Amino acid sequence: MEEVQERIKDWHHNKAKNERDPFFRFLCHWICFNAWLDYQSGERTDRQMLEWLKVQSLGSSDLIVSYEVMKNSTDGARNLQYLVASCPIRDSKGRPDINIASSDDRNNVIEAIYRIRCNLFHGEKQVSNVRDVELVGYANRIMTKWIDALIAYW
Repeated sequence: MEEVQERIKDWHHNKAKNERDPFFRFLCHWICFNAWLDYQSGERTDRQMLEWLKVQSLGSSDLIVSYEVMKNSTDGARNLQYLVASCPIRDSKGRPDINIASSDDRNNVIEAIYRIRCNLFHGEKQVSNVRDVELVGYANRIMTKWIDALIAYW
C-alpha cells in the first residue's frame, strides 16, 4: 500500500503540479486516481473499477471520502458547478450523453470525468477547441483537489 501511495504522491507533486499543458496535467491526475482505484477496488478493468467506486459509501473508500472533501471545498464546488453547467458530456463513439444533475450527483461526475478521459485518450479532444479546453480544465481542477484530499486523508 505504501508503495502505491508514494507513486501517487510522486505523480501528483512532481509531475502533475509541474506540468504546464492542461491536457497532460489531467492525464497525470488520471494516473494518480486510476492507480488508487485499481489498488482499492481490486477489479481488473476500468469499467469494473468505476462500477465498484460508484457503489461505495463514505466509510468504504478513501476515494469517496476525498471526493466529499473536494466537493465541499470552494474550488472543488466551483469547478463541479462549471462541469454541471457544461453538460451534456458527449462521447466520441456515439454512446449516450452524460448529464450531471448537480454536484451531489457523484456517479455522473465520475462518469463525466471518465468520458473526458476517454475522449482525450482516443484523440477526440483538441487544444484548438474552446469547449474541449474548458472541459479538460474543469476535470483537471476537480481531480487536483480530489487527489490533494486523497493524499491528505492518508
